[in-house]
Amino acid sequence: SYTGDVLVQAVGNDLETLRRLALACGGEPIGVGDAGFAFRGLPRVPLALIYWQGDDEFPPRAFVLFDETACHYLPIDGCAALGRRLISRLLAEARKG
Repeated sequence: SYTGDVLVQAVGNDLETLRRLALACGGEPIGVGDAGFAFRGLPRVPLALIYWQGDDEFPPRAFVLFDETACHYLPIDGCAALGRRLISRLLAEARKG
């Protein structure tokens, strides 16, 4: 996904940096992928960031996933905007140092 690719460019395989950014932005660790975090995008629209480290065969990958009920509260383009906003917040936190 585009938003995941932007995050991968910034983080690469550095899961410690990803963890620091996610926790600073209110993420709660979940046991999915090499690093997974749940976020409260909106009160009734939870979302998750799932990250897989790369290796010599596969590049790192990141995905923003939504709860199946998200479409009850937001149109698809609203979900896409919410995912972009999450990645923007993570990248802004990275720029802080």
